[in-house]
Amino acid sequence: MVESANPERIRLAKEALLGRLLPGLIHQLRNPLNSILTSAELLDAQGEDAQLRGTLLPVVSRSALRIRDLLRPLDSSLDSDPKRVFDLRGAVNEAKELLQCHQRIVAIHTPKPGPAIVIKGDYESLWILLLGMLEECFCAAKTSIWIEIADNGAQVEVSVKHDGTIEATNSGLLSEFILALAPALGAAVYYKASEQTAVLSFARALQPKGQKP
Repeated sequence: MVESANPERIRLAKEALLGRLLPGLIHQLRNPLNSILTSAELLDAQGEDAQLRGTLLPVVSRSALRIRDLLRPLDSSLDSDPKRVFDLRGAVNEAKELLQCHQRIVAIHTPKPGPAIVIKGDYESLWILLLGMLEECFCAAKTSIWIEIADNGAQVEVSVKHDGTIEATNSGLLSEFILALAPALGAAVYYKASEQTAVLSFARALQPKGQKP
């Protein structure tokens, strides 16, 4: 059991999570990278052709942007700045990009954009807690997961519903690591088996009027 947010256990969990996602990320990087390399070769050989340049430059630009978008959540995950603020909405969107690197097709439906929701605590520990819960639901799903965020000012809840089947090998219970890590971070995590929904809940300190969190 994890009785506290042990830094070594957090590091190992983070490495294991990213290790599962990296093969899929590498696979997704190949196509845009090949497009850039092929375009560079053609431009090197026929760069004086204005029509060819007009065709290939947008391809290079789109491919470069795709690589940037794929690497951005990974860069964010590797950033262990102790002063970093954990914005729950931003973290959910970054987790979506990373989970889509899994080598299975599951649609991830995230909440509509909204104001930042800052959760106090160690960024890396909170990130592993959130990503770990999302990954479990992602792997349990058949085709889709739906993520919702509810903030009533005193409490924030992340609900993750999936369309998987509850079986003996997939009881719907979250892993021991996640269940033990959550209270060490001032959070609660539980599973509504009848709704196939995992819930991660954070208590929010009420702010004085006019003061932003």
